[in-house]
Parts: sequence; C-alpha cells; structure tokens
Amino acid sequence: MGSRSNSISELKIPTSAKKFIQENWGIKELYPPQKKAIIPVLKGENTLISIPTASGKSLIAYIGIIQNLLVKNKGSKAVYIVPLKALAGEKFTELSEIGNVIGLKIGLSLGDRDGENTNINNADIIVCTSEKFDSLMRNKPELMEGLSIIIADEVHLIHDYSRGPTMEINLTRFLYSNSNVQIIALSATVGNSEKLAKWLRAKLIVSSWRPVTLEQSTLANIDLEPRKRISNSKETSKLPPPRTLKGPASQPMIAALEDSLEQNIQSLIFVSTRRSAQSLARKLSERVRKKWTRENNERLKELESLKKEISLLGDDSSISDSLESTILGGVVFHHAGLNSKQRKFIEEAFRNKKILCIVATPTLASGVNLPARRVIIRDLKRYENGMSRWLSVMEVQQMLGRAGRPRYDSIGEAWLHCKGERSFENADEISERFIHGNPEDVTSKLASENALRIHILAMVSTGRINTRYSISKFFKNTFLGHSQPVKMLEERIEQWIQWLSENELITRLGCNNELYDSIPIEITMDENESWNDEVPTWINIAKGSEGISFENNPKSVSKAPKSLGFNLASNWDQDIIEPKTSEPLVMTYEASEFGRLVNRMYLDPTSGLLLRDGLRRAVRRVYRNEENLPLTDEGLLYLISSTDDFMNFWWKDSEYEILLEKASIIENELLNKKELEDIHLSRIKSTRVLSDWIEEFEHRELEKRHNVMPGDLRTRIELAEWLLFSAKQILFYDKKFDETYSNSKSIVMEKMENLRKRIRYGCKKELLNLVTLPNIGRKRARDLVNFGLQTPKDILKLTSKDKNKLLSLPGWGPKLLEKLTQRIKKDFAIIEVDEKRPDDEPLPGEK
Repeated sequence: MGSRSNSISELKIPTSAKKFIQENWGIKELYPPQKKAIIPVLKGENTLISIPTASGKSLIAYIGIIQNLLVKNKGSKAVYIVPLKALAGEKFTELSEIGNVIGLKIGLSLGDRDGENTNINNADIIVCTSEKFDSLMRNKPELMEGLSIIIADEVHLIHDYSRGPTMEINLTRFLYSNSNVQIIALSATVGNSEKLAKWLRAKLIVSSWRPVTLEQSTLANIDLEPRKRISNSKETSKLPPPRTLKGPASQPMIAALEDSLEQNIQSLIFVSTRRSAQSLARKLSERVRKKWTRENNERLKELESLKKEISLLGDDSSISDSLESTILGGVVFHHAGLNSKQRKFIEEAFRNKKILCIVATPTLASGVNLPARRVIIRDLKRYENGMSRWLSVMEVQQMLGRAGRPRYDSIGEAWLHCKGERSFENADEISERFIHGNPEDVTSKLASENALRIHILAMVSTGRINTRYSISKFFKNTFLGHSQPVKMLEERIEQWIQWLSENELITRLGCNNELYDSIPIEITMDENESWNDEVPTWINIAKGSEGISFENNPKSVSKAPKSLGFNLASNWDQDIIEPKTSEPLVMTYEASEFGRLVNRMYLDPTSGLLLRDGLRRAVRRVYRNEENLPLTDEGLLYLISSTDDFMNFWWKDSEYEILLEKASIIENELLNKKELEDIHLSRIKSTRVLSDWIEEFEHRELEKRHNVMPGDLRTRIELAEWLLFSAKQILFYDKKFDETYSNSKSIVMEKMENLRKRIRYGCKKELLNLVTLPNIGRKRARDLVNFGLQTPKDILKLTSKDKNKLLSLPGWGPKLLEKLTQRIKKDFAIIEVDEKRPDDEPLPGEK
C-alpha cells in the first residue's frame, strides 16, 4: 500500500487531494518519519506516531482519513479528537480547506452553545473535543454509525487528570468492541511509547527527526551555552561555541529580547504564572518602545494600528488595558485570563510577524500550533501544593519543540534559563534533566474516583455494557487495565458499582445464568493473584504422594502465652476484616431513570445527587413560604458551585473577613451543607462573583472587587449555565412530589430558568426580553430599557426623534438599528404598512 517514494504524487489517494497538498499547502515530499508512518496508516493498521512537534503528524492523519473515506471505505465517516477547543478550530479550518476540494463535509462539535456545533448531522468528518465525543457516543450514537477511522491528537494527555480519563475511555470503546475502526494516535515523545502502542494494538513510529534543526542551550545569567543539536540529518552535530549576550547581566530576558531584535527574529518566552507573564511583557515592551522611539522606527505606526484592532475585542477591563499597552512595544502576554477573541488575535498577529514576542504560561505549548524561531523557558519550576517543583521533562520538551518554523527557519533555538547564585553549576543539572533526560512515562488517571463512577454509570446507562463481566472486560481493555493489577482494579469497580446502587443511580436486575457459557473460564480467577491462606501451595503436590493423609479441620491449640499488645487474628470482629461479597459475573444492571438523566446531562453522579437533594429543599421552601428559609438566587448559585463539576474561584487572605461576613449573611439561603472552611469560602466567592455578574457589574469592577479575569469568568459562566440547565431537568423529571406541590415545583423551575438566562447574558431580570435579540447584549439592552422599552415590539414604536437619540449613544449605528427592526418584524410576522400621510385622505366628492 505504501509507496517507496517520498513524493506526495505517488500516494494512493485521489489526485485532487494530492494536488491540493502540493499546490495549496506547498508540501511536495514526505519527511522521513512521515514516510515510515504512512505505510501502516495506508494499510489500515492502528498506528501510534510519536515524533517531535512540527514534524508533520497531522498530515499523516489527514491522508489516513482521505484514504479511508474516498478509497478503502467509501461513504464511511471519520472523527478527529483533540484535547482543546482552540486546537479543534485549527484542525477544522485545515480539514475544511481540503474537504471543500475533495468533496468531504467537515463538522465541528465543541459544546452546546451557539456556534459550537457546525454541520455535525451530515458531516463526513467530525472534529471534536474528547468530552464532546464522549457525550455524542452517549446521546447520539447514530452519528457515529459508519465510522471507519478515528484520530486521537495529543494522546499523551492521557496522563492529564482532567482530560485523560475521557480520552482513554473513548479509545477503549473501539478496543473493547474489536471493531474495524482504525485508530491513529498522535503523541509527543513519551517514556513508555511501546507500552502505549501495545495497549492500542498499534504499530509504533518513533523518531527524533525534525524538519528544522533544534539547538538547545542553557542561559546562565547572560551566558549562553549550546548543549545539544537535533538536526534533520543526525541526532547530534557540531555545536557552536558559548557566547555572552549583550545587555544588562541582571536582566537576562531583556538581553535575550535585544538579541532577538538584533537578529530580527520572533520569540516565545514561557513563565510559570499569569502575573509573571504580564509583568515581563510590560517590562520588555517598554524597552522596545523606548528603543524604537529613539530610532523613529516605522513599526511603531503598525503597532498603533494593532492596538486599535485589539481594543475592539476587550471587555473594558484592566487586563485589556494592559494588553493594549504592551502591544505598542511589539510584546504581548498570553494566558487563560484573556478572552478567546484576544487570544486568537494575538496568535494570528504573531503568525503574521506583526508581534515580536509573546510571554506565555505553559498552557500555550499544549494548545494551538504556534512555532517561533526562538523559545525561552524562563521558569523551570512552578509552585504546586505548597512547594516549588520542577516542571516535567515532557512538558519542557513540548515547549522547546515550538522552536523553529518549518519552511521559514533553518534552525530553531531553545533556551533554558538557569536562575540563582549558582546558575553556572545549575546549568549542568538543568541540561542533564531536561535536554539530555528522557521524558516521563505516561500513566492512566482513570483510577480517580470521579472518573470511575462517571464512566461506569455511562456504560450501564447506554445499555451496551451492563453486566458485571462486561464491565470488568471493558476496564481490562483500558490503559489502566494494562497497567494495574487486576485485583486492585476489580476492587475499585466493585466499590463504585455498590455506591451507584446504594444511591439509586443503577439497579440490579439479577443474575442472567445464560451468560455463564459465554464467560471464559480463566476470567473467573486470576492465577497470578489468587491465593488461599489456609492451604499452602505445596499441599496440591503432596496430595498426589502415597502414604500422606490430610485432616480437613485439625484442632491445634497454642501453648504459648499471649504476647503483650497482640491478639489472635481470629479474635478480631469479622465485619472489619471481611470484604463485601463480590458481585457474580452474570449480575445484570440497569440505570434508573435518574441515573440515565445524570448520564445524559453529562454530570458527575455526585453532582446529580447534590442538585436533586438541594432542589427538593427548594420546593419545600417555596411551598412552606417561611420567612427565615427563603429561596434566593444566591442560594441556587451556591448549590451549583458546590458540585464536583464546577470550578470554584480560590480566595486570598485579604478576602477572608469579607467572605466570612457574606457567608454569615446568606447562611439561611443555602440549600446544601457547608464543607470545610476553605472549600466553603471558595463557594461563597464564586457565588459573589456570579451574583455581581448578573447585577450587570462591568469586568473592570469585577476585577477590582474579586481579582477575577474575563477569561476565568467566562469559564465559570459556561459551567454555571450548564449546571442550571441540568438542575432544571433533574427537578422536572423528579417524581418525589405529587400534584399537590406542582405549583411550587414550577416556581423553582422558572426561577432557575431565569437565573440561567441571566448568567448567560450577565443581566438583571428586566433585560431578559431584550437581551436575546441578535447583536444586542446587556449594554445595548440596558440602553433600550433606559428609553422605556420593555419588549421587542416596543422598539418598533420608536419615533424618529427617539431613534436619533438612541443612535447618538456609543455602540449604536443606523445599520444595526435597521437590522434589529427588520428582525423583530420577521419574528413577530408584522406586515409593514406605509404610514398614512395627510394628503392620502380623499377630498369631499372626490371620485
């Protein structure tokens, strides 16, 4: 199937695809690792490709998709799974470019908000996150019918606690079912790639080859020492001599930037915290701006233009002010506190060489593809769990791999900054650890409590894996099952099945004895782990010998006195030492109606239980209408912030007294029990932030009051909206209350729906009729209410004078108002009638 030539033109894929790759993407030949990988990929074999960043992993995946959908399995489908939304957008764009040429429809599925799902119902290729793919498999499995190939990008993130378990479950679905779906897994270099490939039943392609030579160096103060070169010909090549950078010895990052300016190259600088990113970007920007002002550099005008563009994307916040200020010096910061529009703008401006330097947190290295000629890691440690820890080798090598842009640079420079008084001695240690050291092994995080309970419930809810044996078999096919002793894994599964049953999320239907014939005998006992502490292993051998007899119940009494402080094991309470009886392998389960709903809403089962309990309290409060137990928005916000699915804001010591006071004020409003003080106050802070948001506080004020950045707030808004929607569904289907309490139940549901909308738009209740109109938002909706308008139809009653007044306000224009008017007429099916004029009235006697 694979061609001996490296030429794209020799590939066994449609001519239109080859022509596009060559002419539009400018790729004529495959790189050596691509050449190795393309052979098993075109044969339809599972393939794990573990090669450096920018070595062309994605192209191999695209070719595999094209060959499956247009040659080998015509009419089939493909899924491209990525860990991050930003990466999904990048892959969607690239696949759409080639899909439009070769006749394949591309769909995008990221979430449930507007714009996050595009063309998924009739797509040939769906690009999605791991979480969304998992959700589609649970709720819309028909979309995956006819699937022939699945791409798992950044598969090494199986190691990640938050995203890893879902990615592992997604891949295990196909390994468990022994389907013919081809798996192509793309990975960074990891320590145990062979083990990962064995789990995936995949051909392993490992290479350190890079299209651009990578020179890795240590930077001690301003002394740069090259340590290793990875080129496109040999692993090592002759290193250049050490050199000392020009500039202040006490400011190595300034010296590094000035060196970049001198060579006219772009830089990425990685630091450990957001505050450091903003601080360093400001310092570097001021330096460049002063230098270019002295030189009367023409680029300052271009940067002024960039500032105007990025100012339109901000949220009227201090962080936006900082970004606009730093961009004037050609340096910007990049972290999750920015909104998505700002991050995308920065990335695109950097790709177009409009920005000199980005100072970023490490999250940038695991997100979008954004290479630079020079990469500097200033902070090789991060503060974690109360202490300073080294970054992982894998993480550092991911960042270093961003150095060198294919087709643009002949070399990429990756510098590791060595800090401290003993920086020169530290440089050797840092070089050995991160440059010459091996990356860590990837380990499964599926054993975490929340991951197991979530996915066991999902299996039973979908009905495909609903027996004790099938659940065990599934988990033995996971990477966890390949890594952990069977007995330990079984104990964990047993524990969570018991918990799900006790909490009425699943029910036992009883044993299906007909299944015994389909269960392999060896599955009932693991010979390596089974043991009998009453019968020594030599007994079985001795039994076969003549002249030896055995007594089944020998009576033996020790004549030795009891030792001080010890008891015979037989004297302990059996309830303490005896484990619960294991479920029979033929036990069958079914999810309860509540369990199926929790699974459908994509909730952690603990979240579902907490919400159900809290909402039942809410209904009781409404029905009893007691003054000291009110149902409030803050009570509901505290409830959702208490779930395991919410991501709370952490509080600072300076906020302690304020949060304690707030906690005391709303104590009677809480619908669930308080946790430890640290956790309780985090929930109080989240409640305060969201409460201020729906009271129409501006981002600038939220930053000042709560030290919350727009990007972080956006994440919590989306989580809160989803949890409030899920909570409403849980109460709607809850059969706890009879008809007597239906009105109280309806009041709670209406309150939650209004709160959900207010969270979505960040507004008071009075704006809800107007804020949903296209291109309005809470600021323009507030303008309309200030004009005395309450409903969309009221807008049609505006006089010409009122319209002129409205158009004089910031953010309003004639086109916007005209489009708004036309939309309202369309929505309400209003037929436009010309206004009557005085001369329309006929004269007396007029015929």
